[in-house]
Amino acid sequence: MLKDIVVDTNVFLHADDPRQEGRQQEAIDFLNKLLEVPTSIAVDEGFDVDESRNRSQIGYEYLTNLTAVSLGMRIIIALVAGDRVDTKSRSLNAGARKRINQLIRKKSDRAFLGVACNSNSKILCSHDFEDFQKPKRKTIRKDLGVTICEAVDAIEFLKEDPAVAAD
Repeated sequence: MLKDIVVDTNVFLHADDPRQEGRQQEAIDFLNKLLEVPTSIAVDEGFDVDESRNRSQIGYEYLTNLTAVSLGMRIIIALVAGDRVDTKSRSLNAGARKRINQLIRKKSDRAFLGVACNSNSKILCSHDFEDFQKPKRKTIRKDLGVTICEAVDAIEFLKEDPAVAAD
């Protein structure tokens, strides 16, 4: 089982939006599977579901984009209640930071990728193909050791032995 996984906001959003390229069911299935296993979500330091206390970039994106009644926010709250949120630093060595800055234009996407670099699993579940295009995903895997996958593929990682998932 994976110890942790980084989940992009768009995966949580797609669980509530059937118009998003047919990925709603995959997002729902992934989030339901996430609740069934002991895997935590990895976020950057300062995360809090209370907006007034949150200092996390990822937390800010979650709180800004997800409504209180959305499936995504209910899943996040359940994970918080189950002590299944791991905070990780976004700080990286100069080489990795430079590479991320070269590859990724959006600050929030850099935060998700930085946390993924510092996570145990080094897996980022994302439906963002604007900033994480397929060729860029391959480059990120090669240069930074981070696998970026869609919810449908992340479900399989949640089922597998961590040694298998890391290959």
